[in-house]
Amino acid sequence: MIMKRKIASICLAVSLMMVCVGCGDKEPATDDSKNQESEQLSGGWADSKSTELTQEQKDIFAKALETSGGDYTPIAYLASQVVAGTNHSFLCKSGDDKYYEIKVYEDLQKHCEITEVNEADMEKYGDLIK
Repeated sequence: MIMKRKIASICLAVSLMMVCVGCGDKEPATDDSKNQESEQLSGGWADSKSTELTQEQKDIFAKALETSGGDYTPIAYLASQVVAGTNHSFLCKSGDDKYYEIKVYEDLQKHCEITEVNEADMEKYGDLIK
């Protein structure tokens, strides 16, 4: 009987040690690793695989012009960003032959509006201008 208790105690002790060793291999997540993961997953801009405008992208831009106004012609689709809807980035030519990077917000109901207009960086986008 005493022998059975000793063997049971030894087995229990070995089992607990194995569990503790297994837990010790994993490092707890730090705040920095959590922040890095969330930064990588949330709301980043995705460059367009092709800068050629699709009909859908042309329609989005046309809707935004109706709402926001302006004299711009889109010449390239640059990027998109999924938010509560989608942000779109276009390279556009204005009526006075200047180039702009224009951001358009498309909400979940497909309403579109221009949210940002910046003069285009010609060093960055010069190869897209025909």
